[in-house]
Amino acid sequence: MAAAFVQSKSATADAGATTIAAPAFAASVTAGNLLVVWVTWGEVSSITCTGVSDSLGNTYTAATAFVDGTGQIQRAQMWYKENATGGAANVVTATFSASTNLRRIAAHEYSGVATASALDQFTNSVNYQDPAPTTTDGVTSTAKTTTADGEVLFGGTMDTQANA
Repeated sequence: MAAAFVQSKSATADAGATTIAAPAFAASVTAGNLLVVWVTWGEVSSITCTGVSDSLGNTYTAATAFVDGTGQIQRAQMWYKENATGGAANVVTATFSASTNLRRIAAHEYSGVATASALDQFTNSVNYQDPAPTTTDGVTSTAKTTTADGEVLFGGTMDTQANA
């Protein structure tokens, strides 16, 4: 079975708080699907994303964490849940170790992905430009190639200028 994108929801919040939640998915989450969540936050280097959970009781695994090393102190992290519990009106929430600004969350559902050991590779990279980015900026990463049927290539980005 080929992997396929199903749906996504996202949210942004600039004022400080210890959580951020994406609005409920428009359609029910299908049991067994893969849920991938991209979380970004900023301004305080010691704050971490301590977990991602959802209203269906799914618990997410952290795949990678990334800190912008340019002095902007932005952070990003990918979380995922294989073989998700299905159900309607799923709301995904990220929790932080302390109140933080510039919070972003994007939750995505994919079908046709392995229900165990689905994550086999990942990479991080940064493309920083100061002053503020222009239309000629690009986001790049190292090349990745799927190695088995039913794999998803997922990419996340963050804006260190708080414009995302």
